[in-house]
Amino acid sequence: MRTLTPRRRIRRREGALRRRLGQIGFDATPRALTEPLRTLVARQELHTGEPLPRTTVVASVLPGDDAEIVAHALAALVAHDYERRVCRVDGSWFASLGHEFRGSDVSADLVDDDQELSGALWTTPGQPLLATLRSEPGEPNEPSERCRAADVRRLVARLGNEFDHIILEAPGLLANRDGETIVNESDGYVLVVRRGTSTEGQVQSAAALAASTVCLGAVLTDYDRARPRGFNRRVRARGAVPA
Repeated sequence: MRTLTPRRRIRRREGALRRRLGQIGFDATPRALTEPLRTLVARQELHTGEPLPRTTVVASVLPGDDAEIVAHALAALVAHDYERRVCRVDGSWFASLGHEFRGSDVSADLVDDDQELSGALWTTPGQPLLATLRSEPGEPNEPSERCRAADVRRLVARLGNEFDHIILEAPGLLANRDGETIVNESDGYVLVVRRGTSTEGQVQSAAALAASTVCLGAVLTDYDRARPRGFNRRVRARGAVPA
């Protein structure tokens, strides 16, 4: 029998979690992730009186840096702790419009069509205040064309009629041109960085792309609590919440 190293076991759990996103509620979210996010939300509430801005983007520096997991955990936390209606917009939604729809009236129709939008909203079992807007598996994913800011604003306005908070995903700011547009149309963003994957220069470049939007904080994933204390102090000094 093949023995899995601790790191491989973590990767396997993350893969299983990604496949079940939208189907799991707050109670099934790993505590190691929810507690750091609770600190971030509490800090925001202390400063503004609200757990999150109306529209929040969870953005990662590179694809695969856990933005979708952090976004879902954040949405589930706010829906559970504050009893707010929260919609998480999966990162695949704008890409699934397809490059032939981008910048056309067709993309506007897809957002404005109540039946089309309702069919893409999935309520989390056992947590009725949490919904996910995502594309159907197998739908075209064409990130080669940049989405329009107008599409983001139209979607946010449409969802704002039904939800208290909207959390959008922008995975891979440096790799996906849509991410910059989505972040810059939001009220604030959370930056997700996976330790050992993104360099400090890449993190600075990603932050520069979102410079016009308020940064609510950073989440450092794959955090190793066994690392020397000096390393951990430097992480916290930069304002990151380890998870």
